Amino acid sequence: MRYTTEAHIIAKQYLEQYAKHFGDDQPDVPEIHLPSCLTKKLVFKDYSLHCITNHHKAIKRTRFLQIWRMEFPNVKVRKHQKMTQCTECAVFKEAFLKKLSQDEFKKLEVRRKAHLTLQRIAREKYYKHRTKSQENPQQYLSLIIDNMDQSKTNLPRFPFVSKADNSLTKLHHHVTGVLCHSLQKAYAFTWTDQFASNCNVTLNCLMTVLDDVAKNNGGSLPPTLYLQADNAAKDNKNNYVLMFLAMLVKAEIVKKIKLSFLMVGHTHEDVDQFFSRISVKCHQQAAVTLPDLHQLISTSVKPMPYIQHINSLWDFRKLATSDYSLCDFKDIHHFVFRKADDKVTLKFKNWPLHSEPYRELDVTNAIPDLDVPSIVEGIQPEEVFRFAHGTHIQTILSIAGSRFVS
Repeated sequence: MRYTTEAHIIAKQYLEQYAKHFGDDQPDVPEIHLPSCLTKKLVFKDYSLHCITNHHKAIKRTRFLQIWRMEFPNVKVRKHQKMTQCTECAVFKEAFLKKLSQDEFKKLEVRRKAHLTLQRIAREKYYKHRTKSQENPQQYLSLIIDNMDQSKTNLPRFPFVSKADNSLTKLHHHVTGVLCHSLQKAYAFTWTDQFASNCNVTLNCLMTVLDDVAKNNGGSLPPTLYLQADNAAKDNKNNYVLMFLAMLVKAEIVKKIKLSFLMVGHTHEDVDQFFSRISVKCHQQAAVTLPDLHQLISTSVKPMPYIQHINSLWDFRKLATSDYSLCDFKDIHHFVFRKADDKVTLKFKNWPLHSEPYRELDVTNAIPDLDVPSIVEGIQPEEVFRFAHGTHIQTILSIAGSRFVS
């Protein structure tokens, strides 16, 4: 019997933490992809340096790669990234392929490590917020919200695609996912092109989740809300969302909100694991109609997620419209809203670094009053389909239905 050595355990722990801090969970497959600027050779080099720094005995490269292969087969270093990759990582990857002098290589290594360290710090801040909400749900509420790739949920879809299926015009069905770490609960909201893809969807989903959390918390919310969102301007990172969050603080629905964004190209997190389970189910079973899709989502993860189809939207975007424009926040990844002495302040900085000071704005007078919003006027579903595809919705349903006629 071969006993596991201390060096083996350390190498295994190192790979596990490396994947956690630098890897991105994929939304379509149950895999974790490391940044494109890395190779297995560079990962082993980082491990060797870690062992030297911490006075650990390092195992040989062949043994290290064997542990990787056996223990972490889902952790990949892809030559070609399927998802949008980080620009800096792509530059590093291209540079490492060139013939470099020893001095040039060292300088590039320093820049690469600084870049990966920065994205790791941003990720660890999210993990910290998540843990705080799980350990103390009465004080902290942690949410992450994102949109799934719609190509996975267009209907109808079948596990085995025939040539005839390729000619079918499909109806777009979007899925917005939210994870509530305090309740350890997943939410899936489906919607169609009846509504524009903008922050109204985000804010309506957010308010539905907050309402559900309040019902599970005796009618009130924890005083601190941690909200993690994708770096998408039309959905999350815009003046409307910032003003709406400020409105929640001004109305004292919560006392403090932290809105955070991960580094572009390094944004895949636990909500993408949720999406990957849905995607796997989509490849395993047919979904012809919306109820089929809901059934598929309901069996994708345990416990069963909260599922809702959006038939109407409150126009929170219009409600949050203000003459005061918060501009130049493209590079900002950390926002904090807080109310004290009837004054609402917005603090922000590029990254959640202790060394970087907050900049602060008094936004009290710029915040609109929280009121009952109007309803978004959406296009009728049949009109959406006819306008987008030139085919009536009943046609596609009849074709799809014929697949199941014996």
